[in-house]
Amino acid sequence: MLSLSYVIKGILIGAACVLPGISGAALALSMGIYETILGAVSHIFQTPKKSLKTLAPFLVGCLIALTGFTYAAEYLLSTYPYPFAMTVGGFLFGGVPFLWQAQKASPHQAKQRKSGAALFLFFFFLTLFFSAIQPPMHVGKALPLQAGTLLITFCLGLLYSITMIVPGVSGSLLLMMFGYYYSLIETAKQLFDGIRTLETARILPAALILLPFFAGLFLGGYCLSSCITWLFETHRFFTYSAVLGIIASSLFTIFHHMGIFALLPTLNAMQLLCGVLLFLGGSILSFQLGEKSE
Repeated sequence: MLSLSYVIKGILIGAACVLPGISGAALALSMGIYETILGAVSHIFQTPKKSLKTLAPFLVGCLIALTGFTYAAEYLLSTYPYPFAMTVGGFLFGGVPFLWQAQKASPHQAKQRKSGAALFLFFFFLTLFFSAIQPPMHVGKALPLQAGTLLITFCLGLLYSITMIVPGVSGSLLLMMFGYYYSLIETAKQLFDGIRTLETARILPAALILLPFFAGLFLGGYCLSSCITWLFETHRFFTYSAVLGIIASSLFTIFHHMGIFALLPTLNAMQLLCGVLLFLGGSILSFQLGEKSE
């Protein structure tokens, strides 16, 4: 029998996976289930029955959240892009102190700080570059069913799997940085709409596009669960330096991909103020979550 509390926690993690700015791994840490999930994934082939029994309620909850929040995310992105972007930006900004303190507390020598700074700058400008070359994305453009698309979604799944393991990093934000968040949301919506109306012509293309993504997600999660644990245990300082570099450039990527820079001149003072308040609210909530996760 599925544990209702675990299903609810799975729903919260699933929502965090869909909505940008929220780290599913940090949320799992705050609820005390991070190591349980990580251990089940890393031992799924050694003890499949036990691992699947552990993961089942979380997977059910995540599926419920993915179905519901896919539509919610599209609505928020298309109807309230500025408030949504400011809230997401607040969640992102509020998680920085947690990551910064985690990096400072990581064992390292004084001579390693320059290398850490270089790693920070490398990932900062690399992420900024990939974001800048992508035009602003908009809701309503599903991915086309092509061979190149299948390879891209598989690689995105591998990338996303890292964020499922590294606390403080939002997978949706990374997808947004590379310009595929909105397209994947629309593709998922196309799949759910096809299932709801029993239209095979809509189900099949969307399922074929999303299948490599989840294959990459599973493969990456399995392979990286032990690898990331080892990386944090043996190279914690440098790992957090790279993570901070990615996060530091994320505010630009969020506003760029949501088209906020072009939208700002059209907003009045009250709208701008509401955005600032949402940013502060998201920052406070994210900061408190980071404190609990620590």
